[in-house]
Amino acid sequence: MVLIIFLTRESSSESTINHYKHLFNSSAEQVQEFINTHIVHRNITTPLQSALMTLIKANGTCLESAFLASLFLENKYGKKILSLHTDKNIGHALYLFEENGLFGTVGNSSRRNMKWRNPIYKSIKELSESFRKPLNAANYVLTNYSVEDLITAQEDWRYSLDNLGTLEEVMGMNKSCYFGNDCGVP
Repeated sequence: MVLIIFLTRESSSESTINHYKHLFNSSAEQVQEFINTHIVHRNITTPLQSALMTLIKANGTCLESAFLASLFLENKYGKKILSLHTDKNIGHALYLFEENGLFGTVGNSSRRNMKWRNPIYKSIKELSESFRKPLNAANYVLTNYSVEDLITAQEDWRYSLDNLGTLEEVMGMNKSCYFGNDCGVP
């Protein structure tokens, strides 16, 4: 007798989330270690996938990995994404967290020095500046940064089983902060 089990997409996603339930009580550093160990960075930015699909496929762009970090850490630190912008219209996204009044990031990249930042930065501008040297080494010039709150996201960045829209559609895109200007971001 052969028993065939059909898993629906919903039951498969619920089982995936249950398997990683322990990460919802993790520190930012533990989530970074999880991403380093289990999520392969992919450079192809389309189609944009949710945090759940990033877990299921075990790969993700910098933004998708930021969604994943936000999924696990949002109850502790909120749902903010730091977007770095360069002169060549290439960006980088990281999960932004604040601990004891200091800022840090959780991230994913093909470059090791473009991921984790300890929460030692007094401002988001100072934190953003810490990425300038690695970007310069890769022949990019950091021009500005923005902070996006996923609370305003237009799509289900957490659990969608379908492809998400474009970055602009998902995030709503706030104004950018240019270095040398005060834009109201700490």
